[in-house]
Amino acid sequence: MHAIHVHHGLQDAADAFEQHCRDVCPAIGVPLQVRRVHARNAPGESPEDAARIARYAALARGARDAGLQAVLLGQHADDRSRPCCWP
Repeated sequence: MHAIHVHHGLQDAADAFEQHCRDVCPAIGVPLQVRRVHARNAPGESPEDAARIARYAALARGARDAGLQAVLLGQHADDRSRPCCWP
């Protein structure tokens, strides 16, 4: 098992979210990748869509780079992102 944290930089707490992952993962013996993405929306595209597209692309690259065969997503309780899967 590996953890992949995607840092969008879209929230004031983004750096704190990353640091939390950097603190917790080594403590529980889980390798961590942090992927920073630029999730700025294009005209006519919602910020949520731009962030989702960037996040899923980063997760797919991270999984491939680590030789992982599956990705499980963990979101906070009020996240409204659409689910996504990779074969």
